[in-house]
Amino acid sequence: MEKAFFTSDRNNINYDFMAVNLAALYVQTDHIDGALELLNREIREAPEYDRAWSNRAAIHYKLHDTNGARSDAEAALRLDPGNTQAQNVIRMVSTPSTQ
Repeated sequence: MEKAFFTSDRNNINYDFMAVNLAALYVQTDHIDGALELLNREIREAPEYDRAWSNRAAIHYKLHDTNGARSDAEAALRLDPGNTQAQNVIRMVSTPSTQ
């Protein structure tokens, strides 16, 4: 997947989709910095792509950055009110911790 993404460019109709999926793969393999770098770039280049915002929100939540998680989830929901990942992040940061 990484090779396919890096040999592609923004003109590819699937570029945004590939970027977000590669970032998700990075998260699954504990390459959080790489995922954040990729999502930050994706958000700079395609700020209207809600999945990039919601994926970055989930990473912020994983890193216990509730302000960043909420901000990114809200941005995703402004772009797509039906984004379930962003809805879940909002729910999680709004629920008091039981720890």
